Amino acid sequence: MLADEPRAYNEAVLTRFAAPRHAGTLQGPNVVHGRAGSVAAGREVAFSLRLAADGAELRFLAYGCPHTIAAADLAAERLAGGDRETLAAFRGLSLVEELALPADKLAVALVVEDALKAALAEL
Repeated sequence: MLADEPRAYNEAVLTRFAAPRHAGTLQGPNVVHGRAGSVAAGREVAFSLRLAADGAELRFLAYGCPHTIAAADLAAERLAGGDRETLAAFRGLSLVEELALPADKLAVALVVEDALKAALAEL
């Protein structure tokens, strides 16, 4: 791919990037926050997490390419309603196939995982 050639995104990335369903932050009691990556590095993800008896609720804020936003949104969707063990078992690389992340974007999935781990560490 040439530097000025547009990157092809699969439909799942385009849909989630255009209208992320889990973007935002949670407020109130029992909300923890976790962040990973950095704006300087080109991608940053922050999760707000509330873990209740009926499962987890997650929201995210992300800076980066469409893959970053799509990966954070997909992770929040997959983990909604999960318990602590489900959240702890999450692996960012599980997002690669559905989002068709190219090899040079695998770090996106790892930043999402690290942000979730940072939030879990606050529980």
